[in-house]
Amino acid sequence: MPRYAYRCKYCEHSFEKVHSMSEKLHDCPLCEVKDGLVRVPNKISKTTSKKKKVGDIVKQNIKDIKQEVKEEKEKMRKEEYKP
Repeated sequence: MPRYAYRCKYCEHSFEKVHSMSEKLHDCPLCEVKDGLVRVPNKISKTTSKKKKVGDIVKQNIKDIKQEVKEEKEKMRKEEYKP
């Protein structure tokens, strides 16, 4: 799943959240204002893009996401199921 960055229009709280492409967050978790969030585009730093080819950056991002998914699966396996 992709990672999205959000910023609240009112309290300026910024955070990232991993969720499906069809989902979109609207309410700020900090100040709890309804429809206060704006999705912020993710940026690739200029120093990284100058040193590496685009394909290498994509491969690294895929590797990073796979690692995050693996860690999240391990975390979920350790949690107790509560129906």
